[in-house]
Amino acid sequence: MAGAVALVAGHAANGAQFREAGHLGRLLPLLRQVDPVKKPSPQQAANLGAVLGVLRALVDGSAAAAALPGQPVGPRGDAGALAAAVWANQDALVAGGAVPTLVSLCLDNGGMPDEGVRVAAMAALAGLIAGCPPGQAALGGSTISVVGRTLPVVQALLRTALRAPSPAARVPGDGVLVALCEANC
Repeated sequence: MAGAVALVAGHAANGAQFREAGHLGRLLPLLRQVDPVKKPSPQQAANLGAVLGVLRALVDGSAAAAALPGQPVGPRGDAGALAAAVWANQDALVAGGAVPTLVSLCLDNGGMPDEGVRVAAMAALAGLIAGCPPGQAALGGSTISVVGRTLPVVQALLRTALRAPSPAARVPGDGVLVALCEANC
């Protein structure tokens, strides 16, 4: 999978080929096969991390930002092939249900017990919604039941990030909030 990340990261044509060949649609079923409340084996965690790495490389909003130096990622205009490929990948994944799939892997307290997978899922979620109005709306407008309470998903993600035991595990939570608010407020 590391080869796949290197192949698609920052390469518009490769990312478009990955999407158009139908491979983008195969990522989410791989993530959905995992029971998000059961601790994965080390091999399963590594596999999840690899799939999340490919997903993140395909939707990394910073690639779109690089195509528009000095401008926010949010407004989707004439931005060049790389930004257009990122946005097309974001839209396809959001339409395919990537937001709830990633959220299920991001949360602790009844969600994914493996911190490394949670961190990778939050980073992928941040990339998915960065500058992506449909993704921001899907995340911002959803709720989840946590320990018998219905909470906005953003609040549940924030709680997970703030309660993370290590600073490195808190950073992706900040990334999700920035991606949600950027060009969306």
